[in-house]
Amino acid sequence: MEPDRRLEAILRVRDELTTVSRRGTARARQMTEVLTVIERALVNFIATHPGSRAIDIARFLGLNKSTVSRQLTSLHERGFVDVQIDPDDQRNRTLILTDAGMRERARVDDGVFDAVVARFSGWEDDEIRRFADALRRFNNAEV
Repeated sequence: MEPDRRLEAILRVRDELTTVSRRGTARARQMTEVLTVIERALVNFIATHPGSRAIDIARFLGLNKSTVSRQLTSLHERGFVDVQIDPDDQRNRTLILTDAGMRERARVDDGVFDAVVARFSGWEDDEIRRFADALRRFNNAEV
């Protein structure tokens, strides 16, 4: 691909990903008044990485540790996240979702899934598979 066309295509990808992100954020706000966008990201991380620590989340999401700590405190106070203290090291606190946290995550995930399914109306199965493969490759790229 010519350098100019490659750059144009990359800019289009950037613009489309920005649109996806903005729409997803707006849709998520409409679906739930319970969790903020950041809180949903924390809940999703904890669900897929049970026993993680606040510092793990901050590093993965590229957030300030104090921001993560405030959000986790709120999630804990509202009953979505439980903090477990390591008996061998009282300073080590790991995180797990409570039943309420798992239910809220499932509720939001179901709504997001329904929205994604609707977007694929009219797509062929092979198109969906190629799109999923391309997104995985993009997300797994080292930068």
